[in-house]
Amino acid sequence: HSTLLVSSDIELLKKLVKPRIDRVLKGEVTPAKYNPANLSSFKDIDVREVMNIIIRVLEKKYKNIVMRRFSEEENVLVEKLYPIYIRRGVFPRTNL
Repeated sequence: HSTLLVSSDIELLKKLVKPRIDRVLKGEVTPAKYNPANLSSFKDIDVREVMNIIIRVLEKKYKNIVMRRFSEEENVLVEKLYPIYIRRGVFPRTNL
């Protein structure tokens, strides 16, 4: 299982992803499949570049999945719902 957040709003992604990366850098959490010795590489992360890489990998691995951008209304919904997931300690999950 892994948490998958899909949004076309790069500012929303920065708000949701960057705080978690900062927690990793502080040593508060360790992401699965990452070597803690290599975490310094996250300091200058380009969120757009990372998301584009993730999308390319998903498109290549799961060619039958249609990737699409969220509409403005869907981005607003994600922005409103995600803090609720965080407060409850529940994260949207997917089996890829």
